[in-house]
Amino acid sequence: LRTIAPNTPIFAYFLPGPVELLDRLRLDFSVTESLEVVRSGAGWHAHLNERPVTLGMAQFSGRVTSSLWGSAVASGMDPEIIVALTEVFAWQVDFNREVRVGDEWRLVVQSRWVDGKQIGWGNILAAEYKNAGTVYSGVRYHEGYYAQDGQSLRKLFLKNPIRFGRISSRFSRNRFHPVLKIRRPHLGVDYAAPTGTPIRSVGDGTVTFAGWRGGGGNAIRIRHNAVYSTAYLHLSRIASGVRRGKTIHQGDVIGYVGSTGLATGPHLHFEFYENGRFVDPLGKKFPSADPIQASEMAEYSNEVNRLMPMLPPWYSEARLAQHQVALQEEHSRESLSNTEIQENTTN
Repeated sequence: LRTIAPNTPIFAYFLPGPVELLDRLRLDFSVTESLEVVRSGAGWHAHLNERPVTLGMAQFSGRVTSSLWGSAVASGMDPEIIVALTEVFAWQVDFNREVRVGDEWRLVVQSRWVDGKQIGWGNILAAEYKNAGTVYSGVRYHEGYYAQDGQSLRKLFLKNPIRFGRISSRFSRNRFHPVLKIRRPHLGVDYAAPTGTPIRSVGDGTVTFAGWRGGGGNAIRIRHNAVYSTAYLHLSRIASGVRRGKTIHQGDVIGYVGSTGLATGPHLHFEFYENGRFVDPLGKKFPSADPIQASEMAEYSNEVNRLMPMLPPWYSEARLAQHQVALQEEHSRESLSNTEIQENTTN
C-alpha cells in the first residue's frame, strides 16, 4: 500500500444503521487489478482481484496522404498502434525521411478486453508496409519480428535515434557552420526536434562518456562493439542512470533533445564511428540479427500461414473494391429504372 500511485480510485462501503460502519474498501489499481479489504468479525480480510483479460484481433489498413500519423487517424486506428508499426519496421524504413505520399500499410493487432469492454491493445501479430513500391513484411514470433523467409527484421542498429524527427543537416566534409560562420566538416547528422524529445540508443553497448563536451554541450558516447561507436550531442539533459560504464540496450532512452553547447536551436547531433573514424550513418548498411533456427522453421512457417491471411486488403485495393461495388449497385439501379420505363411505355 505504500506504493499506491496518485489518482488511484478508492471506494468505501458502509453498513446501514444509525452509525455508519465501514464494511469494505476497494482500491482499483488498474482495469484488471483491484484490492478488496473486507470486515471479518473483529478483523479484516484482504485479497487481490485480477479480472481476466480476453484477447481479440483487429485489422487496419491505411494510405499516407500527408503523414503517417494522419493515415492512422484517417483509418480510425488508435495512433499508438502506428508507433508500434514503426518499431516493427524500424530497421527497414527510416520513418523520419523515407515516408512517401502513397505509402500503404496494413496490420492485424491484438485487442484487449475485460468484461466486454476494450481496455487497450496488445502486440501487432503481422504487418506489411509498402514504401516507394517495396513491400516489407513482418510476422511476430516469440518476442521478435521476422520476414516470411525467417530472416530477422532486427538489424545491428536502428536507422535513427529519434522516432519522429526531421533531418536538418546531413553528413558533409564541407559545411557552413551556422554559429561559427565558417566552413568546416559536419561529421554527423542533425535531427531537428522539440526540446525534450526522447533520444534512443541505436544499438546495444556500453556508455564510455556522459557529460559536458564543450561545443557539443551535454553529450553521450556509446561503444557498441570493437568496431562501432555512436555519439549524441546538444542534449537538454542526460537520462537518469546513464553514466560511464552503464550497459545500454537498443532502443533505450538515453537523453533528450536540447540546444546546449554551440547550437542555434533544439536538435540532436548524431555521430557514427567505424574503427574510430567518422562515417555517414545514412549511407551505411548493417547486418541483421540471427534468423529463425532451422529446427524452428516448420513451426514458424505455420505461424506465417496462420497470420498472413488475417491481414486486411491493402487500402487502395479495398477502396477499389468499394468503388466497384458502388458502380455495380448504380448499374443495377439504372437497369431497374430502364425496365420500369419500358413497362410503362408498353402499358
